This record gives sequence, structure tokens and C-alpha cells, in this order.
Amino acid sequence: MGGHSGFAVLGPINTAVADAAVGYGNEKHVPFIVNVSTGAKVNELFAQSPQNYVFRLAANDVVQTELVVRQAIDVRLHRSPAILCDDTGYGKSGLENLLAALGRRGIKPVYVGSFKLKDTDMTSQLRAARAAGADVLFSYGIGPELAAVALSMRRAGNTDGPAIKAALEDLRKTYDGVTGKYVKPYSAKDHEGLKESHVLLGRVKNGRVVPSWAY
Repeated sequence: MGGHSGFAVLGPINTAVADAAVGYGNEKHVPFIVNVSTGAKVNELFAQSPQNYVFRLAANDVVQTELVVRQAIDVRLHRSPAILCDDTGYGKSGLENLLAALGRRGIKPVYVGSFKLKDTDMTSQLRAARAAGADVLFSYGIGPELAAVALSMRRAGNTDGPAIKAALEDLRKTYDGVTGKYVKPYSAKDHEGLKESHVLLGRVKNGRVVPSWAY
């Protein structure tokens, strides 16, 4: 950002940071482009700043929640949703939008739970959701915690180290990875996922990488 004309602000990523910062764009008449944050206020700012300088590139939370609820409720016909969101402003905003999208369909969640940033085990929340009769789960958070939610729902039944180790040693589904197709890649005595058959020497021919033995 610099100079006296033709400059703008790009970012930020975090919703709370964005909401705290975008006001300066309107105050200083500087275009403020929100490129990641989906929960930050954008069109809502027109009410107090008719010449709104704030723009967004990402799909906002209202759009996202409506689409996932439409898929789960209208298309897949689930009727007993559970909601699990992080306890940040982002998660709370997502929760409000999910409740609104479900409310428009006359549906209430059977369970609403939360988790904190850096939580690694959501087993207790998922068990509570299951006990409440949930047939689908809506989750709002960011990458690491959503991965923890997914892991808490998987293969092993829990996230204890020995259970995950045993599950990895007995993977029963074929996995299509970036470097090849993995069929039971591990065992109790072999934790090397890549075998010699996965490795191929190549050479460049006519601008393309081909097997070294190709002519």
C-alpha cells in the first residue's frame, strides 16, 4: 500500500480481525478487499457508509451455510441435524447462519456443541450428537480443528494413539494418492507406505516427462 492514489488493502483472513479493520477503509476512502474471511461484514456496512469501500472475493457465510443445508436437508433429506462449531467469532457466526437456514425449513438441530481452537479430540461431542439421534453433522471451524472432528468420527472408534496405529496397520480401503494407488500400504511390521513399485525413473522427452525406458 502506498502513494496518493490507486492503492488498496488486500486481506485479512481472520473474521474478527477483518471486522475490526474494514472500518478504516471507509474512513480513509481506501478500497478494502476481503479475500478470505467469509464472516466479515461487507454489504452490512452500506447502512452506515453508503459509499462503501469494502469488497469480498470469497463466498460469505450466508451463501455457504445455505448451500450445505440445502444439500443435506433438501437433497439428501436428513431431518435430525447436529451442529458443532468452534467458539470463536467465526464459529458463532456460522452457527447463527446454520440455525437461520435450518429455521427457514422448520428444522431444529437435535444437538449443538462447540470446541476450542487447538482441541484435538471431539469424541465426547460426537457421542452426544449420536445419542441425540443426529443423522447429519454440520461443523464450522478452520482446518486443524475440522481435521480433528473428522478423525474423531473415523476408523478406529477413538483417537487414542494405539487405536490409530492399529487402524493404519489394517487399512482396508484402497487409497488413490498423489503418487500412486495404495492397497493396504502398512502392516504391523512395515510402516513404509511407498514401495519400490511406486517409484519410477523418468526423463524429459519433447518437453514431457516419460519413463526412462521409453523411446
